[in-house]
Amino acid sequence: MGLPTFSDLRRYIGRQLTNSDWDFNFQYLINVLTLGTYDLSIKNLTASGAATVSGVVTASSFVGDGASLSNIDTVIGSVNLFAGTVEPSKWFICDGRAISRVSYPLLYAAISTNYGSGDGSTTFNIPDQSIGFMRGKPVFLTSAFNNVVDTTNDIITFGSNHGIYRHGYKVRVSTTTALPAGLAAATTYFIRVINTTQVALYDTFAHAIDTASTTGRVDLTADGTGVNTMTQYEDPDYASRTASAHGSGSAGTIGSYQLEQIGTHTHTYASEAGAGGFGYPPKTGNGVAGATVTGATGGNETRPQNLYFNWIIRHD
Repeated sequence: MGLPTFSDLRRYIGRQLTNSDWDFNFQYLINVLTLGTYDLSIKNLTASGAATVSGVVTASSFVGDGASLSNIDTVIGSVNLFAGTVEPSKWFICDGRAISRVSYPLLYAAISTNYGSGDGSTTFNIPDQSIGFMRGKPVFLTSAFNNVVDTTNDIITFGSNHGIYRHGYKVRVSTTTALPAGLAAATTYFIRVINTTQVALYDTFAHAIDTASTTGRVDLTADGTGVNTMTQYEDPDYASRTASAHGSGSAGTIGSYQLEQIGTHTHTYASEAGAGGFGYPPKTGNGVAGATVTGATGGNETRPQNLYFNWIIRHD
């Protein structure tokens, strides 16, 4: 069946239409469309009641705030930055509150108790923005790799998809018996992805991402034995992460929390030689270095420059 003509529409709708004005009651249009499948180009369409469209609706403009629309692009559980102070419709400010599992089933299905189990039965918690800055969870955490390695091309193979999709991913390796020759435990390596099951390891990030060169590739000279494991080192302390609220995720899972920390480091300073005197560190009269404690400096926390915003989470 071809497209309806204006005469067809007039006959079915029972009213006069002109080429210059396609405004008409939406229910009449539904009556027409039930007669078959049509592609219609409509100038203006006004619906005073509910309208269900099974296909794609394309509009050059939209009038209104869209507050009553649902499933428009934004995924339930999405978190966005918001510069205002009043919660927009269908969004919560991420303040850690406990909300009803029954009243907000879509959000509960999306985030479950990752950010707190509420009262343990009828409620659950949304994220709390005041706890600290957001950190992306490493997709690859740990995976066993084959003992047999490609010693010609220095390639490591996994038994299945390793889940790493970028060069330069930071990892460490461990074993129950013996690593392939060329690898060492407690050493940080950087991955170059060969394919979905194979990687090569490099000594620096810069070498790993320079795919035109093999400079810095770890030389694998013999197979290993036992169970060999590769673990992400993008978040080196992920295993010590704790729950951010009662019943929330921990130990490297979504919703886990990490306290502030300053990375291990040293300071080098000059020391004046000689017995006693005013050397640094201070010396006792017999020339033995003495203990000293510097004065406290700094503020109440270690932080970068920052600006307050609200994080908001979509619930419907």
